[in-house]
Amino acid sequence: MEIEPNEDPETASALGADYSARGHLEGRDRDHFSFTTEGDPQLWTIEARGDNIAKVTYLGSRRSHTSATVSPDDPTLHTLTNLYLLPGEHRLEVRGSTGSGSYSLRAVPIGPPTPGMELEPNDAPEQAHRLRFGEVRSGHLSETRDRDYYRFDSLAEEHVELRWMPPPGVVVKVYVWPAGRSQPVTIDVPDEDGAYRYQAVFPLGRHLIELRAQRGRSDEPYAIRLDRLNPFLVPTDREPNDEQHEASPFPASLRLEGSTRGSADSDWYQLPRFQTPTSVTIEPTERTLEGFPKRDGLRLYDAAGKQVDPGLVFDEELSVYRGTLPAGEELSIRIRGFGAYQYLFTSNGAEPQTPGPPAVAAALPAGPHRIAAFWPEGQRVTLPLALRNPDQESLRLKLDVVSSDHRWRAALGSSSVTLAGGQTVEVPLTVEVGPDAWSIQPVNVTVRASDPAGAVQSLATELEAVCGAPAVDPQ
Repeated sequence: MEIEPNEDPETASALGADYSARGHLEGRDRDHFSFTTEGDPQLWTIEARGDNIAKVTYLGSRRSHTSATVSPDDPTLHTLTNLYLLPGEHRLEVRGSTGSGSYSLRAVPIGPPTPGMELEPNDAPEQAHRLRFGEVRSGHLSETRDRDYYRFDSLAEEHVELRWMPPPGVVVKVYVWPAGRSQPVTIDVPDEDGAYRYQAVFPLGRHLIELRAQRGRSDEPYAIRLDRLNPFLVPTDREPNDEQHEASPFPASLRLEGSTRGSADSDWYQLPRFQTPTSVTIEPTERTLEGFPKRDGLRLYDAAGKQVDPGLVFDEELSVYRGTLPAGEELSIRIRGFGAYQYLFTSNGAEPQTPGPPAVAAALPAGPHRIAAFWPEGQRVTLPLALRNPDQESLRLKLDVVSSDHRWRAALGSSSVTLAGGQTVEVPLTVEVGPDAWSIQPVNVTVRASDPAGAVQSLATELEAVCGAPAVDPQ
C-alpha cells in the first residue's frame, strides 16, 4: 500500500515483495514509489491502472525520465515497456488528474532483452543506443511525444546510409546531427516504399540520431539500420550539403542530380573557377520544374555568401537558366525546392565526362581478416591486390586506398601501375595496426583503380580485431 507522505522522490513508498502497490490520488496529487532490483540487468514492464491517472513516469537521471503510454483500448491503463534496469534502487511517479480515485501499480520482470531490441530509457541524447554497421535494431514509438535516440561513431570520414522503416500508420521525423554540426539534418519525407533514408559522408566523430513520432500509434516495432557505402562512389548530391560551406564538388558529368527533403532544405554545389567570363546555360528537366520554383529554385552566390546579381536568369521561352560567370571568382549554386531534381550544365569550353569503369580485372581477398584485439604491440596485415589487363593495349592505372579507421594505416606498394596487354601484376596492400586495437567494429579498407580518362573501379576488404585471436605479424 501507498504510505503518505510520498509526494517527493525522497519519501517514496516501497513496492511490496511482489513489486506491486495500491494508492489513491486526489486531484493533481503525486505519489512516488521505489523498488530494488538484483542480479543481472533485465527488462521490466511498469503497469498502472486507475481512473484518475494523468501520467506515470520512471524517474531516471535528471534529464532521462521516461513516461508510460496510455492504452488506446483502455484509457485507465498506463504501460511502460522495454525498461532496461541495472541492479539497484529505482523510483516511479504516479501523477493525478483533476478528479479523485484509487489505482494499482506493479513492476513486472521480463528477462534479458532480445539482441537488437531498443531498451528504455533512450529518450535523451545521453541515453542513445549504439548503432553498428550492418545490424538492424528495432523499437517502439508508443505515442506522439515519444523520442528514441541512437548514435554511431565513425573513425574516419565515412560514406554511409541510414535507413528507418516505421510501422504502418506512424508519421515521424528523423533528425541527424553529424559530428560538429549545431543544427540537425531533418528527414521527414519517406521514399516510395515508406522508408526514411539518409545517405551522407560523415566526418570523423560521434553522430546522433533522433526518431520523433509526429502522429499515429502502432504496437508494431520499427526497424533502423546503418550501412557502409563505397567511399569512392559518392553521389553528385553529396550530403550533407545543406549549407554553403558544405557545397558538393561540381561533377565532371556537368549534371546536377539529387533531391531535397522540403522547403527548408537546400543543396549547394561549388562551381569551377573560370579563367575568362563564361556564358552558361543550366537546363532543368520537366519534372524538376514542377517541384522547384523558377525564380528561387536556382541561385548563384559568391564566396562571401552574397547573391550574385543578376546571376542566373530563367528564360521562360526555352525553360532554361542563363548567365555569365565572372572570371577567377569562387562561386556556388544553391538549389532549393522539393523532391528530386536534375539540371544539365553547359558552357563554352566545358565538356561533360561520364566514363565507365576501366578495363581491368581486380581482385582482393574479401576477409574478414582477423587480428588480435588489444594486443600490446602493433600488427601488420599484408594482402595481394591482383590486377589483370584483359585487353591487348597497355593500361595505366592510378591506385588509391582508404581505411575506415584513421588509426589503421593502409598503403599500397605502388601508387600507379602500367599493365601490358594480357598482363597480371600483384601490388601488396599493407595495413599497419597500432597497439591495443579496439574490437568495437570491423574496419573496411577500400582500393580504387582509375585510368587517365577518369574511369574508376573499386573493391574492398574487411579486417576485424577479435579478442583471443592470434597476433598477425607483430611489430
